[in-house]
Amino acid sequence: MIKKLFSWAKAVAIFGLLVWLASCSGTIAVTYSPGSVMKGTGPVKVATFNYVPYEQGEVKANQVQNTAAGNFYTTKNIDKFITDAVIQELSFVGYSVEDTASKVINGRISQFLADDLGFSVDWLINITFEITGDEEMLYSNTFEARTKTSKGPGFVQGAVIEIVRDCIEEFIRDAQNRKVL
Repeated sequence: MIKKLFSWAKAVAIFGLLVWLASCSGTIAVTYSPGSVMKGTGPVKVATFNYVPYEQGEVKANQVQNTAAGNFYTTKNIDKFITDAVIQELSFVGYSVEDTASKVINGRISQFLADDLGFSVDWLINITFEITGDEEMLYSNTFEARTKTSKGPGFVQGAVIEIVRDCIEEFIRDAQNRKVL
């Protein structure tokens, strides 16, 4: 009887370990949905954002930085995902995104991190936004957003969208307050 109980407990422990390890890595299917309640008007152009950790050879183009043994990959390259999210959010709040606009928004993603050591995941993103007009720098500021989630695939999409939206909204709010957007 004790031997059967020990075998059962061992099987449950191994299963739990496999589930935990599986939650530490994998491909994240992330689809950004704009949702800001802010308002704005005017034409802007959005250039492709740079993913600095990729450019420095630290991660792959679609890889989120992380602290544990596994790896997080997105179905879309990080630079493209962030650029598209900025375009979608600006369009959603009322800006007209045009290739011929004189105000150009670009940026650098210096950190996109999942600190997944332990039983939860601390998500962090750090983006520098810049606005140029007639080849003159009009604006530059860096924003950081954080959130914490439980481990597991059901929490990833919401966390990623939350921190990306927070950064974009802070950028729009700040640029509007400085009268450059």
